[in-house]
Amino acid sequence: MHSEVIKNPLIRDNLGVLCKAIKDLDLGLERKARIEFFCDLNNGEILYTPSMIPPHEMALLIINVDLDKKAVTWKTKEGAQLLPKAESHLHEMAQILTKHFSMIEKLGQLTHIHWQGLLENQENNTLLKQTWHDVDRENAERLLAKQTVGTFIFRKDRFAISLQEILRRGLKKAIHCYTISYVDNQKIVRDKTIVFVDKKWTFYDDDPSLAGSKWNSIEELVQSIDSLAKHPLYAHMVLPHSS
Repeated sequence: MHSEVIKNPLIRDNLGVLCKAIKDLDLGLERKARIEFFCDLNNGEILYTPSMIPPHEMALLIINVDLDKKAVTWKTKEGAQLLPKAESHLHEMAQILTKHFSMIEKLGQLTHIHWQGLLENQENNTLLKQTWHDVDRENAERLLAKQTVGTFIFRKDRFAISLQEILRRGLKKAIHCYTISYVDNQKIVRDKTIVFVDKKWTFYDDDPSLAGSKWNSIEELVQSIDSLAKHPLYAHMVLPHSS
């Protein structure tokens, strides 16, 4: 895996959503794809769900990714007009992607690139970085299946991505959502969604106002549930695999 620093958080999020779609749609072995997203007409943010964007500010956006042509193109359905800022952000995303096309053979390899800043503002949160696994629910269960009770990992599932979009728009703040997956005392893999907001950590408990308890570090947050999550499964403990 290699990484690239992407300063613009919207571009980082767009790249993350696009790569997540490639993984979710099982496009790993393909060299080209046509993927639909919801798109904010004002700034070009691409989303899994319509979230809280007013309908008149949103459009369905079709993104075509083609390794052979070394091109990323897009168009809106029904002729919706993207504003210049949105077009600019999509062009920036396309330029970053096409720069990597000569280095990969299939779309799945895009998902192995770490767009640095995915864990932005958390340089000191080594627990999050060290136990980060870029896996979906099925592979999280596979990773944790033979682990002891209380073993946990951090990842980012589709719910966390969608929730992040909703909370950002509702609270008008920089918010990052992640998933902690752990093995409970019945050997069942469970998930909790955690939120980083205002330099604090909290659990999402179906409360969009995020009024629950908050912790200064992710270590403190994990310690608060040490009866459930007590054994970190570090990334270096898992053999790498290719897609």
